[in-house]
Amino acid sequence: MRLGVISGIRRHWTINAPNWINIHVDIEGESLDLAKVKVQDFTRVLDMKSGTLTRKFRATFENGNQVSVSSVRFCSMANSEVGAIRYSITPINFSGKAKITLGVDADVVNMDSNYDEKFWNEVFQEAEHGGAIVTAETKKTLFHVCTGMRYTIHQDGKDVPMEVDLQQQSKYAGNVVQVKMEKGKETVVHKYAAILSSENHDKKKLVDHCRKQLEAAVLKGFDELKK
Repeated sequence: MRLGVISGIRRHWTINAPNWINIHVDIEGESLDLAKVKVQDFTRVLDMKSGTLTRKFRATFENGNQVSVSSVRFCSMANSEVGAIRYSITPINFSGKAKITLGVDADVVNMDSNYDEKFWNEVFQEAEHGGAIVTAETKKTLFHVCTGMRYTIHQDGKDVPMEVDLQQQSKYAGNVVQVKMEKGKETVVHKYAAILSSENHDKKKLVDHCRKQLEAAVLKGFDELKK
């Protein structure tokens, strides 16, 4: 993002955009936190040819439960306002319940500069069943960015029965989803995002345009977007 003019010289720098990639998982009451679980077979690959970031690992919780996790994410080159994640979890030695938190968070900071100053003011946030939207405004320049997400959850290619709680607070909106998992069966989360700015859209129409982009992304699906 281009922000600011200092002493008559135009300067370009980057601020952290609202975070749409976060997927937090709790399994049988334990957090899938790589700093706390025992991690095996961890790999992370940035494929510059396909434009994807892939991560795979196995994790063992304190109670002995083991899971295999795989994720792939990308930002579309065909549509620069869209990104997507495929996140899968497979219980290896147990069946149980998972709590999956998916959201959009504009309460971010630049850790490497400006003494952790925050650059975003809240404008709008809304959580709804199956998705969330947050609009934030840059301080001083009043530049708007609208970030939305939608998701689907499947097992064996079919929709999963789930309990959904909506979360909404300052600069954040999301869903907390509880699903049952079976030993050896993959649970796949597809998370779609749309990121629009007032540089390209009327501020009053940002949310509507964001919803349309999300609808189109979900309709197209992860594999087609990746192609």
